[in-house]
Amino acid sequence: MTIIPTGFGQVTFQYLSTATPTGAAITFGFENIGSQTAAQCATDMVNSFTTSTLMSNFSSACATSNVRVKLGPDEDGPFADQPMSIGGGGAATCVSPNTALLVEKLTDLGGRQGRGRVFMPGLLESDVASDGTILAASITNLNVDLASFLNLCAVANVPLMLLHGDTSPPNLITALTCDPKAATQRRRMRR
Repeated sequence: MTIIPTGFGQVTFQYLSTATPTGAAITFGFENIGSQTAAQCATDMVNSFTTSTLMSNFSSACATSNVRVKLGPDEDGPFADQPMSIGGGGAATCVSPNTALLVEKLTDLGGRQGRGRVFMPGLLESDVASDGTILAASITNLNVDLASFLNLCAVANVPLMLLHGDTSPPNLITALTCDPKAATQRRRMRR
């Protein structure tokens, strides 16, 4: 379980679409530099995600449905939901729902404590080779758009942070990078 300290928050981008029939979610921690409301942070996150054109790299069968922002502290911090319907910009054919793009969250802190990850659904089938590697050109485009999202969040005064499950202070995420192989999560194939 992640701990959200005062002055920080967690954003959850929720997916519900043909490519994610039982739903999916990706989360990022952030610092609330401007002491904004949860609703303002949600708007900033939606704008950053949309402007980054990140979804253009994914299948049109994959779409976000909502964004939820929860501000710290965990016990009684406010939250806000904002509808967010952004579909992928690629062909409709995508990999199975249990396969995803693995994005690594990197910080200046070394070791396991300084890394995180997120599984992004909706990879285009045409971008994944038979051995599970993602085409180099696709990795390049994804990394550019992930860097754009990271920078846009910082400009909006909600820089992405790595939250921890203990009392360690959050760490600034300095890079978001794609793993060159597709990743799997069996839970997405529930019946």
